[in-house]
Amino acid sequence: MERIDPRVRMALDMEQGRLSEAMAMIQDSMDNVRRLQVENCDSVDWNDAHNVAQIAQGTMFLLLAIWLIFANNAKVAVGQKAPLEQRHNVCATLSTAVALFSGFFNIMQLTGIDDFDIPGYTGGFVLQLARPVEWILTCPILQLKLVVLAGARVPSYRRFMMPMLSASVLLTGVAATFTEGALRYVWFVFGSIFCGIMFYYNAQQVSENSEGEESLLHGESDYRRLTLLLIITWFPFPIWFALSPEGFNIVDSELTIEMGWVALNLLAKFSMIILGQRMKMVHQRKIEAARELYGMSPNDAVSGQALDQKALAESSGKGRRLDASDYGLGIGEEAESEEKMMELVADTMVTLQLANHTERLIKLLVESGVTNTSVLERLNQERCMELCLPWALVDAVQRRWSNEKMNMGQDQGGVVEKEDPFMKVLQANKERITTVKSSSNSTGMATPPTGSIVDAAGITGLDGQIAVAVQRIVVPLHETLLAKLQSLHDSMNQSLESTQESVAQRMDFGQVTLMQTVNACQVLLHKLDSSQESVLQKLDLQQKGLDQINTHCTTLQSKLADVQSTTTSTVAEAVDASSKALLGKLETTQTDLLSQSSETHSVLQNVASVQKTMVAKMESGNDSVVRNLVEVEKTLDKKIAELAESASSSYTVSSESVLATLKEQMDVLNDQSTAAVVTAERSAAALDERMSDVRRQNLMMLDLLTSSNDRIQNFSESLDTIRSLDNATAGEIRSILAEHMGNSRKEDGDNDPEANADMQSMVARLESSAARLEATTGLESVKMELTDIENRLAKQQEQLLGNAMQEVRDMQSGLVAQIKDVSMQGASGPESKSASPASPVDKAEKQERAERPTNSPSRKRSEVRG
Repeated sequence: MERIDPRVRMALDMEQGRLSEAMAMIQDSMDNVRRLQVENCDSVDWNDAHNVAQIAQGTMFLLLAIWLIFANNAKVAVGQKAPLEQRHNVCATLSTAVALFSGFFNIMQLTGIDDFDIPGYTGGFVLQLARPVEWILTCPILQLKLVVLAGARVPSYRRFMMPMLSASVLLTGVAATFTEGALRYVWFVFGSIFCGIMFYYNAQQVSENSEGEESLLHGESDYRRLTLLLIITWFPFPIWFALSPEGFNIVDSELTIEMGWVALNLLAKFSMIILGQRMKMVHQRKIEAARELYGMSPNDAVSGQALDQKALAESSGKGRRLDASDYGLGIGEEAESEEKMMELVADTMVTLQLANHTERLIKLLVESGVTNTSVLERLNQERCMELCLPWALVDAVQRRWSNEKMNMGQDQGGVVEKEDPFMKVLQANKERITTVKSSSNSTGMATPPTGSIVDAAGITGLDGQIAVAVQRIVVPLHETLLAKLQSLHDSMNQSLESTQESVAQRMDFGQVTLMQTVNACQVLLHKLDSSQESVLQKLDLQQKGLDQINTHCTTLQSKLADVQSTTTSTVAEAVDASSKALLGKLETTQTDLLSQSSETHSVLQNVASVQKTMVAKMESGNDSVVRNLVEVEKTLDKKIAELAESASSSYTVSSESVLATLKEQMDVLNDQSTAAVVTAERSAAALDERMSDVRRQNLMMLDLLTSSNDRIQNFSESLDTIRSLDNATAGEIRSILAEHMGNSRKEDGDNDPEANADMQSMVARLESSAARLEATTGLESVKMELTDIENRLAKQQEQLLGNAMQEVRDMQSGLVAQIKDVSMQGASGPESKSASPASPVDKAEKQERAERPTNSPSRKRSEVRG
């Protein structure tokens, strides 16, 4: 019994679980059918707290990010008039906002909140509304980026006009998506016109940015490349829109359409943002190198035009080739090396797009003692910091020189000199100065007259001799003193002359720079006057163009207003007439439907409560039932979709046929719902009775099992007591016999054969009685009885399981037949308009199917018990 009980219980639990799952699936399918009959599932459930909370949270975080981006950066209006470096920073901020918007709305497309059906489209494509919303928010920002990057040369009203044109193009596309018929073509034409106007002004901004030197078709500026890239990557969008189901439904593959949108979106935004970032980085490196060249801090707010004007002011001989002799180079043994250094500096500055600052860098190098390539290649960052040289430019020149040496095979390596080359230069300068001094001393002034030219004959006495001796001693001292004074005088004269020359050179250089600045200012003033005149002329032309555009817009608006008024009036009249007719015919049906729906709603609530209790009680089911129900549900969905399509097509044909079919379908649906409710109630009652029978039988089986277990335990206990009593009695009898035999032997002696025979016969009788007791009290009879009980219980359980499975199969077949009838009637309902909602034969078949499960064994047993 203990081996069979767990398996039977497990089988019953599995069957109950499968049956409960089958009933749950049936209930879900019925609920879905009822919801499809009475509810509209196209809209988002805004009553769901989860949807509202997620949308509100995402919107708040997005607004916070936008506020932080624009609060920590310069304003767009100020940035347009700022230098190019600041304009690049503003454009980088706008690119960050574009990337943020794009990422947020692409993640939103993963949800079902933005799913909308396209009017007049019957395929499987669903519009993700987050995609056009993303474009409406990001494309105007990209147009604003172009206007800001162009600077003050572009009129300020473009900051509003270009984004509005971009938004107008996208809004007309959305309007074309949600309209049908000829109005969709009208919106598409308006969008194409706005797109052409937008591209025209983009091309005009290229010419305005270059002051007429460039156009969209020719030029080499980065702004022209960026504008051309925008036009090329944006032009395929209207074409793909016309091919997609959102436009004219030429391409119907959902995968192809979505992958096309993804490729175009990534190509347009990534290419423009990356090219703008590259322009910013190149300009920033150029400005930083120029600031370092002029000894300015990286934080100094100086524009590139100011640095170029400073380079023009400091450069002499603008427009001619650099000459080494202008800087005191190209003379002597190191002439070739000095000229090579100047050539390297000029080529490097041209490569770095800093050709205007070449003379400034050469002057700094010559003034610091870097006059040839041998000294240049031994510079390092610390030495440049001591000499106030721009290390970035010096490093670029050194790398260019090392590359040239590698190409020429001159870089042979070796040990670098430990002696400082600048000390060599200083020593050479000192030797040059000493040679100049020695040459000046050798070709100096004549010795002044001395007292040696005295008539020796006139000296006769001791005083004369003393005077001669003193003269001989003092005269050399006097000569040496005069020579030293003369050398000191010469050196002072040379130093004064050199200082005067340097002062004069600096004053001349200052005067030249002042004259150059004055000339530059005059040129700038002349350019400003000419630019003001051209700007005024352009403003006049633009004003005329704007007036023409305004007139065209007013005419278009008036025409659109007339067209809209006529269309709205005709549509309103048609809708009023049809709505009145429909309302008059539907008022009668609505009252009946409301009363029937209230009754059915109450009945369905009762059925739902009963089914919930049944689902809570039942825990079994069948996998095949689940699969069949899933297939049936799919077929029901397909049939319902086909019914919806046929109903929509019949509605477009005629309103009267639609009303007739609606009445017939409502009657059929009412009959089907009532039949389904009746069958559900009967199946629920039958299942409840069957489950109660199964529970009663299980309880009876459990009672039998417990009673049999109790009997077995009593039998085992009685056997144990009998065995203990048998052993005790046997022991006592043996002890008594032993004592009696001992006493008899003592009393009678060992020669009495009769007494021994009596004792042996008595022992034999006792052994036979013990054998009979063992035979009567053996376990074989008990085992036989237990096996009989087990066999009977197993047969009963098998019969119960077979009856339950047969009943479940009958229910499944009945439900499948009913669902097939419902689907066939729903499919044939719209075709047969004149047929009655339910014939007597169909009612008889339904009644026969509803009463089919009543001949189950559980119902027979309940009738027998009653």
